[in-house]
Amino acid sequence: MKSAVERSKGLALLFVHPYYTKDRHWDEPRETQHRFEAERTMRRIDSFVASESEVKPPIIIFEEGKNIRETFDHVQSIAPNNSVLITRTFSGAATPELPFSNGAFSPAENSRAWEVMRKTLHYLGIKKILLGGMYLSISEQKDGGQYLDECVGGAHHALKSEFDVEISSFAFPSARKDVHPKGISKNRV
Repeated sequence: MKSAVERSKGLALLFVHPYYTKDRHWDEPRETQHRFEAERTMRRIDSFVASESEVKPPIIIFEEGKNIRETFDHVQSIAPNNSVLITRTFSGAATPELPFSNGAFSPAENSRAWEVMRKTLHYLGIKKILLGGMYLSISEQKDGGQYLDECVGGAHHALKSEFDVEISSFAFPSARKDVHPKGISKNRV
């Protein structure tokens, strides 16, 4: 992974729970368009992961513990020759799960887990991260900025202090096109 990061000049693509909607039961017909867009995003993620391009940045996937085996098998089936780093997260959050945590999630554990992940990413030589995955919601704030929420937004908030982090077009339901140039608010206001 370190050599792939060097080749990409410090760039990595991080997908947070990229297949989270696969087993979702959609409320038809109200959510038909969301379902179509989510499935399209997953197909685009698959195509990117499976790509054999020499210029593709290294890929990291954050996945909930209960889905990690299925995601690993899926990635192996679509990209058997590609190297993808898959990291376990706490259920319902983008926070990486530390070994021996047994799923215990507290503010202290959250802080410690992100500290370990940031150190790991620095060790790999990562300087810039493109974020994608499921879900990203964006709310407009009184200060004119935007607040990024849900799993992709949570990863953005945890990583932006030490890395150049951008939202990619591989996020759902909001994506790069929805982030406006006024910037991202640090807090909800």
